[in-house]
Amino acid sequence: MERWRDTPDAVHLDRLADPALLRHIPPTGVEPEFVGALVALNAQVTATERQALLNRLSPSQWSEDDKRRLRAALLPPPGESDADD
Repeated sequence: MERWRDTPDAVHLDRLADPALLRHIPPTGVEPEFVGALVALNAQVTATERQALLNRLSPSQWSEDDKRRLRAALLPPPGESDADD
């Protein structure tokens, strides 16, 4: 926490570090809750990146790296597929 002291992020990190946020979660549920939060955050990043690439004026403006990142963002992560639903 010391690293972020006196930065705009300090207020948010102080709120997230509050032990009261986890009191309602039983000890055996903390790890799944954390993993679930990471999965959700990764999904948000992927969706945001995909939308940013798609919002470009024209696909002809996409670099090869953009195309690779878009393909990766559109494919399900390894081990996941529509058939798993």
